[in-house]
Amino acid sequence: MLGFPEALLNGMAITLLVVYRPQWLYDYSDKTYLKD
Repeated sequence: MLGFPEALLNGMAITLLVVYRPQWLYDYSDKTYLKD
């Protein structure tokens, strides 16, 4: 019962962050994870 409202709020929050603050979501770095 509580899964749908939580998923809806999380989805809305991530969507707003992607649109307005994408730099806050950058977590993947090629330099860090693809070292030779």
